[in-house]
Amino acid sequence: MTLRLRRSVSWSIISRYTTVIVDFESTPNPFVSKTLKVRDAEQRLRHRQWKQDYEACKAIEHKAIEQGRERELRHLHPRIDKWPNIPREELERLVWSKPTRLVAADFGVSDTAISKKCRLEDIRKPPRGFWARVDSGKIPHPQGKLPKRRLKARRYRIHDDRRQV
Repeated sequence: MTLRLRRSVSWSIISRYTTVIVDFESTPNPFVSKTLKVRDAEQRLRHRQWKQDYEACKAIEHKAIEQGRERELRHLHPRIDKWPNIPREELERLVWSKPTRLVAADFGVSDTAISKKCRLEDIRKPPRGFWARVDSGKIPHPQGKLPKRRLKARRYRIHDDRRQV
């Protein structure tokens, strides 16, 4: 059962018990319409201002985060901006003064990047196990200078206990 109501009937009492369709036939009040339009315009303006403030705050926050990351990178890798145009002599001195992974950490690149740059610049690197032998005292520290005699990589010979007859 559907009941059409006019303004004279109480809405809250009837709506509890039956389906109610309210039909307003009156024309809108011009004062109320104007007030609603002004309120909507003010709300849109406040929202637009809030959105601009929010985006500006986000931009400032993003810039601060980027500066923090850059500062942290510079702290971890003090020479990060000098890597692309490092002179050949300095790279050779660095490679012969400390292990490649430590040189790479200074510049914020991988040890493979150091190896590739050395290969490109035709710089000899210490052989495998060189820094382990320096640490154990078997050979002296080169102090950033290339040794005069060519160092050989250690080769291990596998002994075969089977004897040929």
